[in-house]
Amino acid sequence: MGGKMSLTREYEFFEQLNELQKTRRWAEWDEVFSESVSEHTYKMIVMIDRIFDILDLDLDYRKCVRMAMYHDFGEIGMGEDVDAYIAANNIDIMTIKKQREAEKVLDISEKYKCSKIYGAWREYEKQVTVEARFVKAVDKLETVIRILNTDGKMLERADFIATYADKAIKKFPRLIPFYRVVKARMRERFEEQGWEWKKEYDTLASD
Repeated sequence: MGGKMSLTREYEFFEQLNELQKTRRWAEWDEVFSESVSEHTYKMIVMIDRIFDILDLDLDYRKCVRMAMYHDFGEIGMGEDVDAYIAANNIDIMTIKKQREAEKVLDISEKYKCSKIYGAWREYEKQVTVEARFVKAVDKLETVIRILNTDGKMLERADFIATYADKAIKKFPRLIPFYRVVKARMRERFEEQGWEWKKEYDTLASD
């Protein structure tokens, strides 16, 4: 009986994964992240796998993949309800976002008896391990590459995009050589749109 109930719970968990496909990545401006959480997560995992080989990283591979898988689990169901709650209670948008994410991930972990989900999410959020800093850097890089490969309208927040990954890359400097390639492509896109490429945009990539 116990085994059957456990398998039923696992089936229900796998059903829950469909919500990631239905959930658009959350942002204060939706047009920047107009993709599903599952799309973003899959691309991150592929990047992690490739970068491990390219840089011959001496990190815990499984831990990194697990953090990538679960880092956005808390966004399931997030959307207009969060916006309405913020408006009604005059609460800082990022504060309530993180609070709701933590509650959602903990709820999923407890419901499906999988503490590793919450553990991976919390490690990613705390950023105290080198693996967490690596995954965070890949998270930011994937987002930038995604935006650079869309139409010009997605680049309207130029200052935001040009420096979006800087802080995360600085905390995992082994990615700086690759980041230079990203910045070069970014500059090309800016020039295509006729936007100014400011000197400070190159600061980290040229260190």
